Amino acid sequence: MAGIVCFGLGCAAIVQHDVGWNEYSHFAQVRAFDRGTPIIDRYRHTTGDRAIYHHHFYSDKAPGFGFYLTPIYHVARAIHLVRPAGFNTIHLLVLFGCTLPVLIMMLLAYRFLERRGEKNSAVVGLTLGFGTMLLPFSTMLFSHAFSACLGFVAFYLLWREREREQGSLALIAGAGVVVGYAVSSEYPVALLALLGAIYVGWRKQPAKALIAYGAGVLVGLIPLLLYDAWAFGSPFHLSYSYVAANSSGVLGLGAPSLKNALRLLVADRGLFVVNPVTAAAFAGIVVLWREGRRHDALVPGAVVAAFFAYNACYYLPFGGGVPGPRFLVSILPFLAIPLSAAYRRAPFATLALGAVSAATMMAATFTVPILSTVSPTSVWWRDVEHGHFNVPTFSIVAFLILALIAVVLVARATPRPKISRLDLELVVLGVGSWWAFKRAAPALFAQDLSSRHVWGLFALVILGIALTALIIRLARGSQLVLLAAVPILLLGLRRFDHTTEATLLALAALAVVIAVSWRTRAAAPASPA
Repeated sequence: MAGIVCFGLGCAAIVQHDVGWNEYSHFAQVRAFDRGTPIIDRYRHTTGDRAIYHHHFYSDKAPGFGFYLTPIYHVARAIHLVRPAGFNTIHLLVLFGCTLPVLIMMLLAYRFLERRGEKNSAVVGLTLGFGTMLLPFSTMLFSHAFSACLGFVAFYLLWREREREQGSLALIAGAGVVVGYAVSSEYPVALLALLGAIYVGWRKQPAKALIAYGAGVLVGLIPLLLYDAWAFGSPFHLSYSYVAANSSGVLGLGAPSLKNALRLLVADRGLFVVNPVTAAAFAGIVVLWREGRRHDALVPGAVVAAFFAYNACYYLPFGGGVPGPRFLVSILPFLAIPLSAAYRRAPFATLALGAVSAATMMAATFTVPILSTVSPTSVWWRDVEHGHFNVPTFSIVAFLILALIAVVLVARATPRPKISRLDLELVVLGVGSWWAFKRAAPALFAQDLSSRHVWGLFALVILGIALTALIIRLARGSQLVLLAAVPILLLGLRRFDHTTEATLLALAALAVVIAVSWRTRAAAPASPA
């Protein structure tokens, strides 16, 4: 636990000087609330993330985050701790609204796994903070960390309620209040509220539990309803309704897109590219299912599926210039249990992917976390190479020192894993596949965009199927299937990132897996009748 706290203090030392529209929209909302109005007319020039209603400007963000931060801002300004505006003022709000929630999520993940007797609880908690988007979003004034924390706290309360023999309607109602306020802070978190209702109702006599949960959710939604009535004249008029960019479909949502779904995973700033350790966590869901821990597999699996489906339907899947698909931040704390399973099954492979993720997220956090949508993520590494940082030097030094202490403390508290041949093979395959997708996928998407074809998408789908089948066969003890890794790793070379070559390599990898599987099945002795 001490290591996780040290890491949280390191995040608190980072002062971002690169502030974008989303952050200024939240800041404008807080300043307007402090003046007793929802109108941000006097701050409208600081942000483009705004709603227009009756010739006045409003923040297009849900109000719960702003309501939470307004007392902090008011007290700090009243005692002259900070100026009304400036980087230090925004950093103070970041500490309470982003850094603290990330620390709470890490500690809750640690506590939850420890209660279940997992020996890798500390390393899982640190990996969530160090190797996922939680790191950069703990230093920027976005509401995702805050709402994700509330959603995770709600499910933690529901888990605790299930552990009690007699149950507890108070815990269920409390979970409802927390997740309801999460929706008041970030609209898409309504998915967690719906999944929570299904989770609560999955019992023999669900009526009382569902009533308690529903009543709690309604209480948590009261701030949102009051704000909508205050700002837009009706408790059922969301701020998203008055944003021109969300005019397509229903609040920006349309039909699900396979291309968007794949981009969310392997595009230049896709989840598996900037946070490859999440791929190990997804594999951990399968491990949990095969171990018979269906309950532990279904909850994170359902959360991941719901948010991916939502994000694949949104007209702007990455949410603008950010270090990754920001609408998927809510799934990250729920990956704690499957990530623990991945560490148990393949500790060195998971650790290797975690190290790659941590290096990527540190580079993003220290250089350009608000990355333009037309800029590649290679900008992060170029800026690191040339020493161009958007945070003060003392912030970087303080973070690195505290992060190193955190790593040492967590390493001392975690039992040494045993080395296996399969684990070492997965290290090479995992890191190599990450590099191949990182190099090839953006070029293939660009080819599709320029040619108006989908052959690049087809190549990536075949490649994903081949890689999944390869890992399954390898886990079953077939060493010969490693031959399929050769064409996959070749995609990491720049000359193989075009559609034709990539398609042929993907098909070759899939053909090798099929051939090895057929040969293994043919060589297996026939079972007695």
